[in-house]
Amino acid sequence: MDDREDEHVPVEIEKLADSSSTVNTGDTEKAMAHEDENEHVPIDMKKLADSLSGKLETLPPLSGKCSIYRMVSIGPFHHGKEELKAMEEHKQRDDIVGYLPIQENLLEINFSKAKHFVDLLILCLQPSQSRAVIALKDLNIPSVKKLDQAGIKFKRGSSKDLLDIKFNEGILEIPFLRVDETTERLYRNVLAFENMHCYTGYFNDYILMMNYLVSTPKDAELLLQNEIIGLGDTEAVPTVFRNLGKDCAIYYFHFQYSAVLANLQAYCKSHKLKATFKQNYLTLKQNYCNTLWASISVIAAVILLLLTFIQTVCSLIAL
Repeated sequence: MDDREDEHVPVEIEKLADSSSTVNTGDTEKAMAHEDENEHVPIDMKKLADSLSGKLETLPPLSGKCSIYRMVSIGPFHHGKEELKAMEEHKQRDDIVGYLPIQENLLEINFSKAKHFVDLLILCLQPSQSRAVIALKDLNIPSVKKLDQAGIKFKRGSSKDLLDIKFNEGILEIPFLRVDETTERLYRNVLAFENMHCYTGYFNDYILMMNYLVSTPKDAELLLQNEIIGLGDTEAVPTVFRNLGKDCAIYYFHFQYSAVLANLQAYCKSHKLKATFKQNYLTLKQNYCNTLWASISVIAAVILLLLTFIQTVCSLIAL
């Protein structure tokens, strides 16, 4: 009897399992159907925006002690509002100055007529006065290290115009340059826009000039010491300008820094002649005039040569 009852137990367990499975499956299907319905419920964006705007309007006014910092974020719900237009434009100007050193008055002048962000940068980088241009035979620009060896000093330019590189009385002025992870991408866009829209290649020539000046990390280190560049990693600066220089065109007949380059080359040549004369003088002094008697002997030899030369000339005249 007991054995027969035990035989029916598995059958009852199987029925219970089947019924439980049927219930779970039904619940799962209902849950999935409910989720599908939720996924297709449309979101009324206008209603959401009105709701948020209403909540913002009910907020109490800010205290007079509150501070509004320079970095202001104007979201999509307030973008274009007339009462925030001045603040929005001011924020955009501040952001632009963060990218490139540009004079504020140039931003004011060109902001309304710029068709594009990069167009605004190009317009602000145009020099107020045309530079003197000299036709060049080659683009032999000495590096910063060679200029330093020639006795040229480096100074952080007082001008906020990035392209305003000057050379005067042995001092090369270069405006402050910030290099970070966004610099190469931004400069490449400015280069492409300048070339595409047939602007005068001021930025093109600036990149070429800096590419030759800062060709090694040693060059970048000298500029860093003179507070001309704002970057601790001196390896990155020559790499950035080397990469950008590959997309630049060389115009020998109207290179914008041709006058600066001509003055640099003349200064280096003059310094080289002076250095050669000084080196020869030091060699003569060290090898032949290191003692009093050696000096007297050299002087006597020079006098003897002069007398011999005079005697030869007189003999030729007598004939």
